[in-house]
Amino acid sequence: MQLLRLRRFSFQNLILVLVLATFQPSLNAAPKSPSALLTMADHQVALTECGVLAKAGTTYILQNDVSSPGTCFAVQADRITLDLNGHTITYGTAESGGQHRHAVVGIACWAHDLDGNPCGGSASDLTIANGKILQATTAAPFSHAIRVGQINGLKNLTVEGVEITVSAPNTIPIYTTFSKGGAKIYKNVIHNNVTTITNRGAFQGMSIKLDNEVAATLPNLIHDNVIIGGAQAGIRETNSAGSKIYNNHISMRATYSNDFCIDAPGSKIEIYGNNCHPAQGRGLHLNGSDLIVHDNVIEVTEQPNNMEYGGEISSIIRKSGVVTIVTKSPHYQRVGNPVTISGVKDSSLNGSFTVSGTPSVTILKYSQAGPDSSGVGGRTTACELNGAYGIQIESDLGVIGNVKVFGNKVTANAAQCDAVALKMTNIEARDVVEIYDNQFVAKRVGNTGSAAHAISVEIFDGTKTSISKNIFISDTDLGHIGYRGGSNLRISNSTVAKGSNSITQWQLFGFGNQYGGGTAIGEAVQDPIFKDGAGVQFGLMAASTALEEFYVNWSLSLRVVTQTQVAVSGVNVIIKDHDGKEVYSGVTDSNGNAIAFLPSRRVYNTATTVISEPKGPYAVSMSKSGCSASQFTLDLKDKTEMSKVLNCN
Repeated sequence: MQLLRLRRFSFQNLILVLVLATFQPSLNAAPKSPSALLTMADHQVALTECGVLAKAGTTYILQNDVSSPGTCFAVQADRITLDLNGHTITYGTAESGGQHRHAVVGIACWAHDLDGNPCGGSASDLTIANGKILQATTAAPFSHAIRVGQINGLKNLTVEGVEITVSAPNTIPIYTTFSKGGAKIYKNVIHNNVTTITNRGAFQGMSIKLDNEVAATLPNLIHDNVIIGGAQAGIRETNSAGSKIYNNHISMRATYSNDFCIDAPGSKIEIYGNNCHPAQGRGLHLNGSDLIVHDNVIEVTEQPNNMEYGGEISSIIRKSGVVTIVTKSPHYQRVGNPVTISGVKDSSLNGSFTVSGTPSVTILKYSQAGPDSSGVGGRTTACELNGAYGIQIESDLGVIGNVKVFGNKVTANAAQCDAVALKMTNIEARDVVEIYDNQFVAKRVGNTGSAAHAISVEIFDGTKTSISKNIFISDTDLGHIGYRGGSNLRISNSTVAKGSNSITQWQLFGFGNQYGGGTAIGEAVQDPIFKDGAGVQFGLMAASTALEEFYVNWSLSLRVVTQTQVAVSGVNVIIKDHDGKEVYSGVTDSNGNAIAFLPSRRVYNTATTVISEPKGPYAVSMSKSGCSASQFTLDLKDKTEMSKVLNCN
């Protein structure tokens, strides 16, 4: 049986369609069978089978479990409530020739991607509540459980207290598009057993996807949902009208890229109180403006089985303990990356290995003991590029403005793949970002060769990025500069600690830009609180034509007073480093105070060497008309507060 799509036709054609329809008659017109619809109180109708819901302002109450070989309910009027009443909808129980089928659908007739489903009418203020939705194993790909959108003035969808289970490729449990907002999606449980999608760039592997809402005028509320599983990601919100995403528990098992618990390309979104703990996947992706992200708990890990970073094997040969693989498409691997081989007919060639060579984009090598052998079939999979991210801030859609990230607890685990607690990408000098009062932990798991970075940046200019009063604990480095470089990464007034499983050459800043040639200058820590062995280590800086540089800065709070301890305002303070270069010039305020931030050490490279250069001791001079000029020297090694006397008439 299949669903017939209703478009323009004559009255005679309508009669013919109703007679010939092979799908349940109730899906081609408003259900009228006495056995299917039982009138209850005013504006209430009892349902016993699937059908079209087309009476505006009506609450339809399910009386029993229902199933459909294709789509079950089609909504074609506003202000409809579908009360599942504790019962289950099972949909897609018959093979449909690959056409999409849905538990609940509301679409316009011009939406050709849903041909074969009933269409037309409207579906605003739709509520679906209190029951279960189960996708049959025979359902076609893209058979989303709840699919509404591309229909007249859609807004105010509510999905409450619904347990949804899906498994067909590319299926999204709750999917709206081109809505005007106002959705309330809460207290649902989603079992996303989908393992295959065809386009990760189109976010086909989401569990809740509210798409194409850039023109929305109403905010969405997405909260207190439990999301278990999924091939890609959890929640995607494109609304910019003030949405809130909070108190959700999200745990994917992602094998495709863009695999975030929450993806927020919309603006004016508040994200808080969520628990993101994927079995495999990343945390939060922030690439909108006016975002407030706080008090989330995030723990992330990636595994070397990402479908994008691999490919089918053309040939595989082991000779003298070295395996050479030729892939049918680019493998995207670098030396040192873990790679997993599966499906080779000679099972001894399957397993997880570390790449030792990449002679070309389709050839990779690694070591494996065993007799000389060759195999057929199989594929490679590997880590997603750069591994797990706890929080990623990225301005890939335009200007990032007024992004505030605070009060979050983030843990990024580097097991077989690298891990980054805080990742920032494509941030320009104009982008305003504030990151404060968070805890970022990057941990190595076991005796891994993978890196655990507290912060990593790439294509980055932190001129208007403020990172202060955070706790950073890492096993590899505090700040890592990626392949294409990044400058002005400044971290102030923060605790910086080595983790309990740190590498021998732990670094304050690690530089990978020498490989890609990008510039990495102006990196700095200011008034750090070093703990557990962290300090001014810089083992991963190299002689290179790609510029690398970082500073360790300390603040000097200077108070100028008279002999009787009276504050002296208007004092000119000039500070020069040991080379005589002026590094500060200012005037004391009404309380006699001047605050200077002084670089105590500069570490930088040239094409031939790496230089660690102390900037002190400093020469500090004080002068004011009517007072005797004064000068003293100072060698800063910590945050310093001091008073100095100036003799004045």
